[in-house]
Amino acid sequence: MVGTENGQPASEKYTRSMADQIEKDLGKEARRDFHDAKQGPDRTPQQLKEDAANIYRDYGKEDKLPSWMTPQ
Repeated sequence: MVGTENGQPASEKYTRSMADQIEKDLGKEARRDFHDAKQGPDRTPQQLKEDAANIYRDYGKEDKLPSWMTPQ
């Protein structure tokens, strides 16, 4: 099932893609932080984007946040 913006959980492929990009930009520790941000059930794409933006901000690299990860 592909994640959508209407409350459906994000697909594993989408989540893994975000995690891979975070690791590429910020390192393994940031990827772990991204995975640790999960609270409760599977996250929607919008929630993942918000988590990613927070990780980039925490690492002082908000300027490196890819446009496809930018929260709406």
